[in-house]
Amino acid sequence: MNRFFVSVLCGVLFFLVSCEKEDLSNDKAPAASNAATINTEVYTLSSGDNKGFSVEYLRMADAIKVKADFIIIPQTGLTGDVMSPFLSHPNFERRFILAKEFDDAKSAEAYFDSYNVSPDGEPLQQFALDLRANQVWLVKTKDGRFCKMLILETKINKETDFVAIKFKAERIV
Repeated sequence: MNRFFVSVLCGVLFFLVSCEKEDLSNDKAPAASNAATINTEVYTLSSGDNKGFSVEYLRMADAIKVKADFIIIPQTGLTGDVMSPFLSHPNFERRFILAKEFDDAKSAEAYFDSYNVSPDGEPLQQFALDLRANQVWLVKTKDGRFCKMLILETKINKETDFVAIKFKAERIV
């Protein structure tokens, strides 16, 4: 019995020591820039990911190593049917401002590319509700700065309560 316990303990210790951990202390957040990014990366976030998005690292957040600035949730009507995706801060803090909404992608893209001012004094909303393509949202990050976000596309599956958005995001200095 004693031998079995020692063998199991050695196996567990070997496993723990041999596992490689992802170290984010050396994973630098992208440098902030005043210049507009020409090829801003396109991200996809869905309710099935069980992850949020970190503006600091400009990537999906896993809540353990990288904290999310926002998460995506299905917005439902009174009947329980999914109407659209919406964004929330994980602790339901007021972090969102709808900067502008457009009828066409070209105008929305031009506005997104040229927007570079922090919104001083604008009231923050608790949720980014009723997300649609061609909206530009401002999101207050956990470090108090802002990012701009262009919604490119939204997807809804009413049978599974699945929602997703495709978007561009860039920090504002």
